[in-house]
Amino acid sequence: MLLTITKGREILKVLYLLPAVISTVAIGLLFQRIYSYEPTGLLNGILKGVGLGSLARPWLSDVDTVLAAVSVPEGWRFVGLYTIIIYAALLAVPNELEEAARLDGANAWQVFAKIRFPYIRPVWITMTVMATTFALRGFDIPYLLTNGGPGRSSELVTTYMYKTAFTSTNYGYASAMSVFIVAECLVAVGLVYLLLYRKADR
Repeated sequence: MLLTITKGREILKVLYLLPAVISTVAIGLLFQRIYSYEPTGLLNGILKGVGLGSLARPWLSDVDTVLAAVSVPEGWRFVGLYTIIIYAALLAVPNELEEAARLDGANAWQVFAKIRFPYIRPVWITMTVMATTFALRGFDIPYLLTNGGPGRSSELVTTYMYKTAFTSTNYGYASAMSVFIVAECLVAVGLVYLLLYRKADR
């Protein structure tokens, strides 16, 4: 979109990059208001406004929706970072390759799928690794929004580690969990590289 749209491109850039300049605490407070049930937050207000009031619920207090509700702001906060890197990579694709493909009769989708996307393969594989490790190390947004609740329905290894260390003062167990998180990230990165590079080389 950033490469093809001419009108309103700057506004689109601001919307994409907005999460990168907002603090984590502000994002947490923002989504608390968005998900609020009483008083009615933005999400429930929209549902009621379009006649879907039966779907309105306390998103952060419902065990069936809390994990998904926490995941949305946790992912949204990194959109700006990924956008900057991928946008810069796409700008670096040589115009000669695209022009040659168009002369051979390739349409816009074929240019993207056969020229641009393969050309920036190292970049999107790096983005996949970053997204995976950030997801496994996520802490601040879930902690700010729910503190692992209700019950333990949104408890992550990182939030549990924090509580174990600084609430229960069981530093040995918390240290073991931190080592597990590091090992988990290393295994995940290895799997990502193995799967994506092997698939791309076929």
